[in-house]
Amino acid sequence: MSSFAEENEREEFTREEKVSFARELILKHTDEPLSDSKTAILRFSLPPQPQTYREMGDAIYLDEQTIREYGADLWNSLSEILERRVTKNTINEILNEAMKKPPEKDYRNQSPYLERIDQDRSNRTIESICDEEVLQPFALIKIKAPRFMGKTSLLSRIKSVAERECHVVSIDMRVMADHAVLNNLQTFLQTFCANVIHALNLEANIAKHWESSFLGANTLCNDFFEDYILEVIDKPLVLIFDEINHLFPYEEISIDFFSLLRAWHEQGKSNPLWSKIRLVLAYSTEPSINLPKNQSPFDNVGTFINLPEFTFEQVTDLANVYYSLSLEPTEIASVMDLVGGHPHLITLTFNALKKEITSLQKLLKQAPYTEGIYYEHLQSVHRQLREVTNLEDIYREIVNTEDWLEINTTEANDLYRLGLIKRQQGKVKISFELYRLYFRNTAWLMHLK
Repeated sequence: MSSFAEENEREEFTREEKVSFARELILKHTDEPLSDSKTAILRFSLPPQPQTYREMGDAIYLDEQTIREYGADLWNSLSEILERRVTKNTINEILNEAMKKPPEKDYRNQSPYLERIDQDRSNRTIESICDEEVLQPFALIKIKAPRFMGKTSLLSRIKSVAERECHVVSIDMRVMADHAVLNNLQTFLQTFCANVIHALNLEANIAKHWESSFLGANTLCNDFFEDYILEVIDKPLVLIFDEINHLFPYEEISIDFFSLLRAWHEQGKSNPLWSKIRLVLAYSTEPSINLPKNQSPFDNVGTFINLPEFTFEQVTDLANVYYSLSLEPTEIASVMDLVGGHPHLITLTFNALKKEITSLQKLLKQAPYTEGIYYEHLQSVHRQLREVTNLEDIYREIVNTEDWLEINTTEANDLYRLGLIKRQQGKVKISFELYRLYFRNTAWLMHLK
């Protein structure tokens, strides 16, 4: 019988390469990062020493039943993405095959890209505004929208345009920002610099540069960019930060880092070297950091984009032109009464109808229940809602009223980030009817802690 070591020698990819591949796959196609617990389950399920669920639980201090539930959810997610049945026993083989031969077609939940109108800018499209702005010296673009509203797709569009004339480095804060990095400003900035250097294929001794103990971390980071990046590159540099709101809770880090970004933008107005820097910041909730307006990249500077939902006309075109569904206006209206113009849920709907997984009548009837096509999304949102103390109780109140309510700003930010509410003049309301139906139907779960 071969040993674990011999089996591992025959593996074409390392365990960490497979973990990284699966994490990126899930992030790309669900817009949600894989949790630390599920990452551990994935890692412990792979060679060279796969473990039992009980052994995993002992290693990460969770009971075996919880590990099994998390594992089932993980395998279901990968099954949906890869369109193959994934289990703990088959995950290694399936990842090996997927990494050797990437799928030739788009995954089933991806949708065509629809441009959206910016009502505040003479009805220009948001995309044309970003395309033009990102190519300007010292540009600063800020994009705000809840989860699943298309921020990542817009960032991909901006990246493809910018790459024609610029170097582009994309940093997803959900991936970069672990607790070890966020506990220390110097470590965070060194990690940030290392990411940029690696992406640009440059060489620099970051540790040696940081040896000076007489200068602050921001100054050292500023000097590092100037000496090892801006002086070296032959084209402008676009830095794209996705989900930068993951820094907001870490005030000691975020205050320094965001003031640094604002300083770079301001330097670019008068310094040709720093005019090479263009910044794109994407976030899903209002900044909660305590920064003077003249030191914040979020206030009184740059181009602000607030991603809207799809309009009735766009949803109609999507259904009848792209998906060839021939839906009547009343049928489009019934879909939008349920999920609004939410890009992700609209895509789920039309994919299911196109593939004849269900009929429209059946889809609407089953929408909030386990047999409905939205249930995986609803469970995911529900899990994240339960992770924040007292947020379920507040949301139950919102679910059970038709009126706009005034709630605590922090709680409103959390609910908006999850896409569970709309906001207007300091008050909130449920996003759309699907969430009302689901959370009313499962309200008893909210009492189980």
